[in-house]
Amino acid sequence: MPSAPVLVALYLAVVVGAAASPALLYLLLGRGFPARRALRLTVLVSASLLLVAVAPFLLFLAGLAGLAGYAGLAGLAAIMLTQYLFAPHLVLRGLRLRRPGPGEEWLLHVLAELRQRAGYSKPVELYIADDPVPNAFAVSSPLRRAIVVNEGLLRHLARDEVRAVLAHELGHIVHHDTGYMAATSFAPSAVYLLGVSAVIAGTLMIRASAAVAAAAGATGGDEEAAGVAGLTALGGVFAGLAAILVGLLLALSSLIVNLAILGFSRIREHLADASSVELTGGTAIVPALTKIEKVIQEMKRMEQQRAQAALTPRIRNMLYIVPRIYANLYRSAHGLYPEPLKWLAPLSTHPPLQARSYVAHRVHQELFSARQRGYHGAALGLPRG
Repeated sequence: MPSAPVLVALYLAVVVGAAASPALLYLLLGRGFPARRALRLTVLVSASLLLVAVAPFLLFLAGLAGLAGYAGLAGLAAIMLTQYLFAPHLVLRGLRLRRPGPGEEWLLHVLAELRQRAGYSKPVELYIADDPVPNAFAVSSPLRRAIVVNEGLLRHLARDEVRAVLAHELGHIVHHDTGYMAATSFAPSAVYLLGVSAVIAGTLMIRASAAVAAAAGATGGDEEAAGVAGLTALGGVFAGLAAILVGLLLALSSLIVNLAILGFSRIREHLADASSVELTGGTAIVPALTKIEKVIQEMKRMEQQRAQAALTPRIRNMLYIVPRIYANLYRSAHGLYPEPLKWLAPLSTHPPLQARSYVAHRVHQELFSARQRGYHGAALGLPRG
């Protein structure tokens, strides 16, 4: 098994590489690399770093805890698999949802048309949420697939823009984004669990050592035996403090790894935008996103939650087409970054509007050129069925 420094270096490489995957995408596009190939490449790179390179590090940490560590990893994997399978039920539960009613049947027709264009035969449920915020999200698993659009979206967007948003959300389902995000979130969750376990173990060691020292002092008797007991207790205290320190470092590193998760999330958003361009044949997703962001900016709700949500994004926030922490977060956050990092938005689940517009137009330009040359294949490799 690799040494600890090698694993730590690999772990840091995973964080840096996956978090910088959007930068790789923009770099490739800036150098004239085909947009669709660049998207596929960056998705492959970020997913490989998160899912493959981090495995030895997790196994090493679990090995330090012995059988209990491996059992903990297996238990966490089982929990996250269950959460993924039942994600649609968990996410949709508690929302005020309804099926499209009279005058809204066109939504079902549009979704059916988009599914046919994507070659996606599995059923997809469509709901309307009683929410004035113009937004939408998709959630899926092998057991259930659903798209939710808010009433505010239907109120503020034209039909062609709503169609583009539905195509975007269908792209998330076709590309199994819920599953990918559940899988990639396993690594930081596992590291955090191991870190908390180390803190708990260290605390118990310190308490046990203190109890041993107290018992040795209370019984009196042989001074040599009491001295040995005191040294043993002192060693236990230092070992406990070391375990607590390691646990805190692991917990902190799990938060840092979330930067890589956010980078992967932003790439998946670009991929869904590209799917919208392909399925609709145009770039209506760009004015749709512009309108959504503008309206959300004007809404002043959730002001106090903005800073917290920026650092600890909620699951449903990561699903929305534009984060519910509101678009002016992008502008305030961008003020903290150097100019080259503005498109990266490292603390955001979604790319900024300028980056999404640029990538969508590049995909449309290449798709139009391909059709002019008589190419009629699936531009992004959307699966059939």
